[in-house]
Amino acid sequence: VARSILNRTRLKKVTPNTITDRATIDRMLDSAREKGFAEVKDANLLGASGVAAPVVGPRGGVLAALSNGAPTSRYAKAHKKFAKIVVTKARTLSRFFMPKADNAGKAHSA
Repeated sequence: VARSILNRTRLKKVTPNTITDRATIDRMLDSAREKGFAEVKDANLLGASGVAAPVVGPRGGVLAALSNGAPTSRYAKAHKKFAKIVVTKARTLSRFFMPKADNAGKAHSA
């Protein structure tokens, strides 16, 4: 889905750190899927950085994203901690969309 959106979008550099090269973005998307989160550093606003992780539904599709942003000076010092918290909380939210176990496997009686 992300690639199809990118293919229809004109990418505009808004800071010196904005990435507009599609091959680089493809590598970043692959990395985000592998790690389970994506990070930006000064890409949309100088001095602002953040991390986001997907909230997935029962079929594995992305329903939403959970993100956390911070001033780059603080984010740089704790980016691993921020990523761990966001990924953990996104997984917790994802569990709300998963099918519930049917009475822990007990059969229904009529």
